[in-house]
Parts: sequence; structure tokens; C-alpha cells
Amino acid sequence: MIPRISKGGASFGDAVHYYAHDKAEQGRGLADSSNRVDWVHSLNLPIDAARGAQPEQIDAMKRCATVMQWTADHQADIKKAAGVANVGRPLKSPVYTYSLAWSPDENPTDAQMLQAAKDTLKELGLDKHQTLIVSHNDTAMKHVHCIVNRVDPDTGRAWSKSCDRLKLSKWAQAYEEGRGAILVPARAEANKQRAANKATFNRLRSPGDPDKIVRGDNLTRDERARIKAYGSKTDQQIRDERAAQQQADKDQLSDRHKRREALLNREVAQTYGGQLKAAQGALADVKARIGAKGWFRQALRKLTGHQAHDIRQANAIKKTLANIAARIGEKRQFVFDTIAHEKLRLASRHRNEVARDDAFIASRQRAKEEAEEARSLKEKGRPKRKRQAKEQGREVSPDAERTRDRSAQRRAKREVDSASATLSKQDRIARFKAARDKGKSKGKGLGD
Repeated sequence: MIPRISKGGASFGDAVHYYAHDKAEQGRGLADSSNRVDWVHSLNLPIDAARGAQPEQIDAMKRCATVMQWTADHQADIKKAAGVANVGRPLKSPVYTYSLAWSPDENPTDAQMLQAAKDTLKELGLDKHQTLIVSHNDTAMKHVHCIVNRVDPDTGRAWSKSCDRLKLSKWAQAYEEGRGAILVPARAEANKQRAANKATFNRLRSPGDPDKIVRGDNLTRDERARIKAYGSKTDQQIRDERAAQQQADKDQLSDRHKRREALLNREVAQTYGGQLKAAQGALADVKARIGAKGWFRQALRKLTGHQAHDIRQANAIKKTLANIAARIGEKRQFVFDTIAHEKLRLASRHRNEVARDDAFIASRQRAKEEAEEARSLKEKGRPKRKRQAKEQGREVSPDAERTRDRSAQRRAKREVDSASATLSKQDRIARFKAARDKGKSKGKGLGD
């Protein structure tokens, strides 16, 4: 079983035209025939595309495409009729298509292929959306195509494609396991690795163990650059800079939380302010009627049943107020839980940073102590002869005197060699000058 998601689009007519016709034998494009269409099935549509012969099914597919396109184009009207807020960007690609292909060795029935397509729709959360299922017979592998409208026909909300490939991958693995044969082992191994990674992530992000939210070895680029610059700074400078940086983080997080709370209050006022005001005003009016003075008026209200009606109405309004308060409390609780979790994460990160700085300072101090100790051992292990003799209170050995004499002899020899080299150079210069003068005198006599 191999599920494959195709590129979506904006036109259901183009999608149905492609899947309802054969591919051209030469060149690009489509043919007028529909021989590759094996069977068609429609879901959540007012037109039954499975009835009749193939030409009737192709015509039903086109009419289904018209209905699906109308649903996508009138998304805002559907939301308004369902009482859903029309927020967010307009949906540009309502067409969602994917295919399910079986192995060439498998030979599922039409009913099994249709059931598999329905199972994938339920797995993706699209079982209530308008869908066309088309089976083709133009390849060696039996396969079906699902053309789905991402717009919910009841609420107008757009379905999110988040994690759709992962959901289909897990479903395909479970489908093969249910049939008793894993035909794609690489997919099973990948899903196993994903599950292990997710378990590790959840363990590190567990609310019950906030110390593991941020790992000490998971450093950002800025943190690595900061630690790299520690080599030229003192211990107190490191601690002061870290304290200033952590205080800046706290101030930034506090400002973000204040903005979030302000946005929450504004959203609550815009969404529930009018409802609260209307319900509270209605409850005040009902209570005023219930507590109206005058025994005759009270007796008349009881006889006519208005008193009991107002009491029921007051109870209903109180329930409405309680429901509104519960919804507001849920929104506030979600924001407060998020803020508390972010504070825990920041505190855990700051603890890890301080621990990392302390470890760096301790390791640097330990390295200094080890270097001093090694230098001391080196000096004690190989002291100079003169210092050793002085410490031991004895004269320098003859070997030391002999060594000093030989050094003086070598130095005197170098001075003699240098002097001889200088004299020989002066001699060469003198001979050159004498020869030059002699040549000049001979030339002068011949010229005369």
C-alpha cells in the first residue's frame, strides 16, 4: 500500500476533467475517451456518481464538481449561516487529491478499495467532506484517487493539511500489518524512529520535570559565541554579564506576557462583551419583575403564570451567564497555563546557563592549578647546577668548570674567525685598489 498526495488546486472542474479522461497517447494533454475509469463513488454529495453506465458516471462527476466548486466559492456564506466567525485568509486551494496504490501482487476487490479510501478519509478527518473516489485501470497496480473539498459543507471551516503525509504513512503501515505482510519495511522503520524521537521530545518537555525542558548541551549560536569569548574575561565579569542577560530575558518575557494578557482581554471583550451585557440586562429586568412591590400585583402574576415564567427565564439567563463565564475561564486558563510553562522553561534555561558558567569557571581554575603544579614539578625536577649546589651548600663540580672553560674557548674562537674574515676582506680591497692604481699609471704613460 502506497499513499501519494498530489498537488492541490483551485478548480474542481479541472481536477475532475483530468481524472475522468484518458491521457493522450502522443504528446501532452488528455484524450476525449474515459476508458481508464473503472468505477466512481461520491460521498457527502447530493449526486450519486456510482449509478448508471460509464457515460452517466462521467456526467455525474462533472455535476459533483460544480457542487463542490459552489461550496468552496461560498465559504463565507456557509460560515455565516453556521454562526462561525469569518476570520483568516481566504482559501486559495480548496482541491485536495491523493491516491492509494496496491502492490501488483495484490488483487483487492472494488469493495475493499472503496473501504480503504473511506478509512483514509476518516483517518485524515475528512469523512464529512465532499469527496469523489475514482478507480483507474491504466496501470499494473490497482489504485484509487480521492478528490476532496477542503471546505466543510456544514461549518465552512477549511481543513488543515498538517501532518497529512505522516497520518497516511501510519495508516498504510497499519493496513499492511492487518493483512499480515509488511511490503514497505523502510516505512515501518521510519515510523518507528519517529515514535522514538517523539517519546524523547515529550520526556524532555514533560511538565512534571521542568529541569529537562532545556538540555545543557543544546546550545544556540549566540550561546556558543558567548562561551567562546569567556577566555579573556574574569570570573566576576562572566557572572555579571550572565546576570544582565538573564534579567533582560525576564523583562522581555514579562513584556510579552503583558501584551498577551491585553490581547486576551480585548478578545474577551469583543467576543463576549455584548453577550454578557445583554444577558445581565435581561436578568436585571426579570429580577425587577419578580420582586415588584404590591401584594395585588404579585397575586395577579402568580394567577396568570407570569411569575413562574419569569423565574424560569431568570434560571435560563443564569445558565447562559455561567456558560459564558466558563468559556472565558477556559480561554484565560489556556493563556495562564502557557505563561506558566514559558516561565518554567526560562527558569530551567537560566539554571542550566549558570551551571554551565560555573563548570567553565571551575575547569579554567583547575587548568590553571594543574599548569602551576606542572611548572613547579618541572623546576624541582631539573634545577640548575649552580642553584642546586647553592641549596646543597657545596662548590660547583669540576665538570661545571670544564663546561664553562669550553664555552669561553668556543666564544674566543668565534671572535678570531670573525676578525680573520674581516682582515681578509680588507686585504682583498687593498689589492684591488693597488691593481686599479697600477693600471691607471700604465695607461697614462702610453697615452703621452
